[in-house]
Amino acid sequence: MSLTAISVCCILVLAVVIFYWYRNITIDNVNKANQNVLVNTETVFINYKEIVQNYAMDFYRNPNINALMMNGDTSWSDQLYSALSQIRGALVVNQYMENAYIMGVDEPVAMFENLPLSPESKLELFSRMRKNVIVESPFLWEATLNNGTPITLLTVFYNDRAFADSEYYGAVALTVNLGKLQNNLFTQKEGEITRYAVLDGNASVLMHSALDTPLEEGMLKQVVASSPERGSFVYRGSGEPQLITYVYSAADKLWFVSETSYRDSIRDISNARTLMTGLCLALIIAAALTANLISRRMYKPIGRLFGNIVHLSGNEEALKTGGDFDTVSQELEQIGVKLEQLKKESDDSALMRWLLSPREPRRTAVRR
Repeated sequence: MSLTAISVCCILVLAVVIFYWYRNITIDNVNKANQNVLVNTETVFINYKEIVQNYAMDFYRNPNINALMMNGDTSWSDQLYSALSQIRGALVVNQYMENAYIMGVDEPVAMFENLPLSPESKLELFSRMRKNVIVESPFLWEATLNNGTPITLLTVFYNDRAFADSEYYGAVALTVNLGKLQNNLFTQKEGEITRYAVLDGNASVLMHSALDTPLEEGMLKQVVASSPERGSFVYRGSGEPQLITYVYSAADKLWFVSETSYRDSIRDISNARTLMTGLCLALIIAAALTANLISRRMYKPIGRLFGNIVHLSGNEEALKTGGDFDTVSQELEQIGVKLEQLKKESDDSALMRWLLSPREPRRTAVRR
């Protein structure tokens, strides 16, 4: 029984050690998989930016649009129709591109808006076009719609200002609706195990996958406060622990984040640990029951013999004051002493009976 218990306990300890070892390996593998997904998402996002940037460059170089941008003539003409047709076709094909603006030297000269901005936001955009250099494209900014609703837009532009002291000759700006672009980056199917999001430097969610519940603000702040460009941590907020993996894009100053249930990440290894623990406990219980059964069969006759010896001695209270072996040893000694006394008494009694028994008279032979 002792050897079996020691062996099972060793197996149990080994199972716990293996569990923590494989748990770390499993977490590392999940992190690597999530990081690969985030890196791929970043690559796709960059590709969409390049698509919009190419549209802006092509529009800027288009002779009809460039002529409209330079002379500011907005009277109806074949050139204006051709320019707006090209822009409209680009917006129809790419649903995430909402608005297009042709900025003249002194003011915006033409625009095509699916999501109309307020006059103040349009002036702000024009001011940015005059001041920004080409390397600052794209940029995120807070705009206001005509109905007063604030919105975060990604704006891609093109102008000829390669340096801060370059002359401004007009620009083409295209705004991207991040709410629509997220449908091209993430699945919007509810009930997915892993949730994804893109954050700015203020921990604001710009794009995300389907969210049954909002992402916790504490987790978002912890992500943007992280120093390494790639990493992970376990966030324990108001609900169950979550495994957070993130990748930082230095070029765009955006955080690509994934959130996975920590328990789901280690579910398989946890089930194996539970199974191993259960098997070890079952073995311990089985060994204890078997040892108890064998012990009862082996030692019950001996216990009965010890009890008979104590009962023969007439000292039934002896078992209450000492161990079985000590008690039986003392009782056997007492029984031995009594047997010696009885034997001596028996010998003395036989001698007395012989001495006290009547004797027949001797007969004397007579000689004749």
